[in-house]
Amino acid sequence: MIFLECIGSRASLSAGQGIFIYRGFLFCTLAMNEEQYRILSADLKRAATRIPLHWGRIQNNGYDNELKIHCNIFDIMSLDELEKNISDFDAGRQTYYRRRWFLLRCAGCDEYLFCKNPNVIHNPDPFDKKWDIMINGHIRLDIKGTVIPKAFRNEYRKVIDNPEEIIRFYYENQSQGIRYDMQDRLFIVHHSAADEGRELLLRCAWEKK
Repeated sequence: MIFLECIGSRASLSAGQGIFIYRGFLFCTLAMNEEQYRILSADLKRAATRIPLHWGRIQNNGYDNELKIHCNIFDIMSLDELEKNISDFDAGRQTYYRRRWFLLRCAGCDEYLFCKNPNVIHNPDPFDKKWDIMINGHIRLDIKGTVIPKAFRNEYRKVIDNPEEIIRFYYENQSQGIRYDMQDRLFIVHHSAADEGRELLLRCAWEKK
């Protein structure tokens, strides 16, 4: 588990790239290139100022499938393209899709940063939901960006020092639908002791990460 706080905790990996042979397949470690990362990360910082802190409604497959009729949110790589594709939806759905896209692309940037380490590779199969990155050729992890739940915020220092209870909470309270699984996860926890509203900004605090 990695805790990212606005008061200064840092989690970083050495920069580097590599090409790996895994089970007979030759592939690059990075799911996006440096230029794509630069443009997307800037877009996400811009999007963070437009998105409310809370969903407004629970993350659900119904809205996800409704959007697929018009476009595939997994293919949208810029905020301007997203806005164009959701312009015909009502305000509530637009907010939902902005937040859904934001969290999805923040996760992609997190994976990119991990994969700059030469000992980390990205899952070459974009449809495989079991793992996002592999460390040292055998440790497969699904990366999950999250926050400290309300039940733990008053004692956040305690759960940072002793994370077993909060890890159990994350696994027992994962979202349902197509996202539900029990794979090994690396939780990146975004928390501001001073202002809960900084959560979205912390998710795209790439310099700290």
